Formats: sequence, structure tokens, C-alpha cells
Amino acid sequence: MKIKTLNKLIIIIFLNTLILFVVTYLLNKTISENYQHKFLLSTLIRVLLLIPLIVIILKDKIFNIKIGLFNNNRFWILVCIIVLLFSYFNTFSLINQQNLAVSNYKQITYFFKYLIGGFYEEFLIRIIVFGFIYKIMNYKNLFISIVLASLIFSFIHLVNLISPDYNILGVINQMLLTLILGIIFQFIFIKTSNILTVVTLHALFNYFSTRDSTLFEKEILIPNDIQGDEYTATIVVFIFTISVILPLTFLYSKDLNVNLVSKNIE
Repeated sequence: MKIKTLNKLIIIIFLNTLILFVVTYLLNKTISENYQHKFLLSTLIRVLLLIPLIVIILKDKIFNIKIGLFNNNRFWILVCIIVLLFSYFNTFSLINQQNLAVSNYKQITYFFKYLIGGFYEEFLIRIIVFGFIYKIMNYKNLFISIVLASLIFSFIHLVNLISPDYNILGVINQMLLTLILGIIFQFIFIKTSNILTVVTLHALFNYFSTRDSTLFEKEILIPNDIQGDEYTATIVVFIFTISVILPLTFLYSKDLNVNLVSKNIE
């Protein structure tokens, strides 16, 4: 049973990483300068990738749907919709105030790229990967399950090595940051018993962190000594992860009650 679950997990991770790698490469090679078409294609591809993930979740009964999607559903849906609408109209307001040459089509595709991307990555990592790992651990070692799922979430971002927007050090920094965020998002998912919360947080983090450079296409001035700063940031984030994030994860995971994962995964 464990071997079957492990094999299925490896196949899912491998196929999704391979597809993302190929798609990222092709998008950068073919339409690297046309952001709005890149946004649209990225969104459509993630929708297509999301469909089999939902099928796997339902078929293998990884996720307690009644708890994870419908617990406090009205409240979380309302909060998520309000926050997402505020974010969208905040961007719309900035575009008008600064007279930026951003079309409605580009703004909409940019917004949905990160919203759908949030659904895709959270369903893949927070539900499927975490659910399978927790199953392999016999539903006992929550700390290792959370850390391993977050590490996989981190390593998937290696696909950005082929993106012209990143250098090697930048990707390493991103991986350390996504490791921390992955742990935080997993805790929030378990605590709130609602996937919509982490989807919204994930989508908004990506949305605002790239809005100026990608949507607004503003030139980001980089100091000459930025490489030294990146090395320092990498070391600081790594030390913070090892000395603070992981110990806190270990301590708080002892008291968490995981009722989201079905114990009938085949």
C-alpha cells in the first residue's frame, strides 16, 4: 500500500514538474515579450493541469471535501471575494492614477493567471502531496509531512532557472522563501480547514510581488552591488529557516489536529 502510494506521488510530482518546465521554456522562447498572451496561456495551461488534480483528489479520497471546502464556507468565501476584488480594483485605480498603458485584457489575464495558479499549486501541494506523504507516514509524523511537502513545493520552483527574469541566486532565494511560505500555508490550511484561504493568500502574494515589474512593466533599478546583497539575503533566510521556522513547525505540529486528510487513500 505504501509503495503504491509513493509511486503514485512520484509520478504526479514528476509529470507536473516536467510539464511546467516545458511550458515555461516554450513561453519564454516564443512569446517572451508579449506578457498578456503569456498570462492567458499560463492560465489555460494551469486550468488543464488542475482538472486531473481534482480527479485524483476525488478518486483517491485524499481530502475530506465536506470539511475542507464547506467548513465555515460562507464566511471564507465572502472574505476571499472581498480581498480579491479589493486587490483587482486597487490595481485598476493605480493604472488610472499613473496613466499606465495597461489594457483591461492584460490586467484581467494577469489577475486570473495568479488566481488559477494559486488553486493549482495549493491543490497539488497542500492537498495531494501532503495527503500522500501523511498517508505514507501512517498519519503520525505531521512535522515531517509538512516539511517534506513544503520542500517539494520549494524544489518545483527550480523551473524558474530557465526564466530570463531569474539568476541562480535569485532562484535559491525564491526556493528558501517558498519553503517558509509552504510551511505557513500548510499550517493555515490545517488550522482553518479551508483551502480557499490559502489559495487566496498564495494568489495575492504572487500577484503583488510581481505586479510592478510584470503587469506595469516598470524598470526595476538594480544597484551594482546587488549580488553581494543577494548572497547576504540567502544566508540570512537560510539561517532563519533552520533556526526559527523549522523548530516552530516542530513545536506547533504536535498540537495540530488533522481532520482534513481522509484515511482511505489507496
